[in-house]
Amino acid sequence: MILGLAALGQGVEWARLGYFAAVDDTKEPKMTSSWLPSSTQARVASVLDPRSKVSRAATSDQPRLGPSRRKLIRFVGPIVACEAVGGLAALVSGPAVSDWLPPLDQPRFQPPDWVFGPVWTVFYGLIGMSWRITHDTGAGQARRAAEGWLAVQLVLNAAWSYIFFGQRRIGWALVDSALLATAVAVALYKVRRVSGAAAILLVPYLAWVIFATALNAALWHKNR
Repeated sequence: MILGLAALGQGVEWARLGYFAAVDDTKEPKMTSSWLPSSTQARVASVLDPRSKVSRAATSDQPRLGPSRRKLIRFVGPIVACEAVGGLAALVSGPAVSDWLPPLDQPRFQPPDWVFGPVWTVFYGLIGMSWRITHDTGAGQARRAAEGWLAVQLVLNAAWSYIFFGQRRIGWALVDSALLATAVAVALYKVRRVSGAAAILLVPYLAWVIFATALNAALWHKNR
């Protein structure tokens, strides 16, 4: 009975003094009762503060990427990067294709101009897919070597467009094309040690680069 009256009296005292100190509207509510642990006081204050509720609600409403979407983004990323390299090459080669290339003495096995755009789009996509599979499958030195050679051949690929179409140097472009074919062959070999599926994706690309090197050589021979 005495304990009950004491508790009731303590409750009345809290009600009279107020559980929180009076503060203006620009400050956080401050707890005056010191009998609670500091961590508990902070937790209670965050629950009672309406601003913290709004913050939690805003955070909970933010969209979250599911595992499947994250996996799709990881897979598409290298493909987009490789296609971007192809897009830059197309920007460089555009003017030369229309005014410089047609007057050249071209070999009989020269494909029509419209073939190159779709073909290179496919091959850049295959390079990106092979790179993604290699990165996800391999580990250690083997993976680093494979990715390193994939990067080397991609740089040589972009350089060829600049040398051939941008600078209009057929002979130096032939040198670059030969180096590119070698780099793609080495990259295929390195990738094969990590993933057979990733290596298969590079086989059509290597065949095309060898064909393009032969075409470059014929153009150089006829127009030197």
